[in-house]
Amino acid sequence: MWNPTLYLDFDRERTQPCIDLVRHIPIEPATLADLGCGPGNSTAVLRSRWPAAKITGVDSSARMLAMARETNPDATWIEADIGRWRPDEPMDLLFSNAALQWAPEHHTLLPDLLQHLRPGGVLAVQIPYHLHSDAHGIIEQLCRRSPWSQWLDPAPQPFEILAPEEYYRLLSPRTASLEIWQTTYWHLLDNPAAIVHWMRATGLRPYLSALPDDQHTGFLRAYAAAIKLAYPAQPDGRALFPFNRLFLLAGV
Repeated sequence: MWNPTLYLDFDRERTQPCIDLVRHIPIEPATLADLGCGPGNSTAVLRSRWPAAKITGVDSSARMLAMARETNPDATWIEADIGRWRPDEPMDLLFSNAALQWAPEHHTLLPDLLQHLRPGGVLAVQIPYHLHSDAHGIIEQLCRRSPWSQWLDPAPQPFEILAPEEYYRLLSPRTASLEIWQTTYWHLLDNPAAIVHWMRATGLRPYLSALPDDQHTGFLRAYAAAIKLAYPAQPDGRALFPFNRLFLLAGV
């Protein structure tokens, strides 16, 4: 189950890529959907940029949507799987910040989303491009260790993230314009343990969900020990956490 409070412990860091993506959007949309809106932090950025737009926020988590409704009452909120939901009518902007990696079959999903844009519309997507990081690699290693291997080996593969060139080949024949770029955000966190706290809200969730409750503490303890070695504290005690993100801006 998603925990919006835990997710928003790093609200500024998680929202900055959303802000950066919005700045690149070249249109003034009258209608838009925030796919995987979570607790509404990304929706608030969209509302600030386009105050008159008709905004729909879509998320599969009732807890996330409950918080989003509190902070953004002037949007329409829909509880649905973002991999399956489609608007009743074409929209000017379909936007997704750090959510589509949870939806499978990008080879069919993204072209289908393009079909639900009005002429001149834009699909704007930001995906964590982080599966090759130490933070994720440590999870994969622990999945093969006893006692957790009995539940986690082979390791779950909950994320759909294609390489940039794959997104190019997929989207370029179907779009009038296409931009793809990658940014590494060097987050300065309080200490290495904060990286574990960050990952518990997102990347660790599928693995912890596959473990019995009484195995969570041991798994997290082993993960924290490995994170401390991979991301050592700086002289001031804080930790630098590099996080890669991939951006797609597709116009039709």
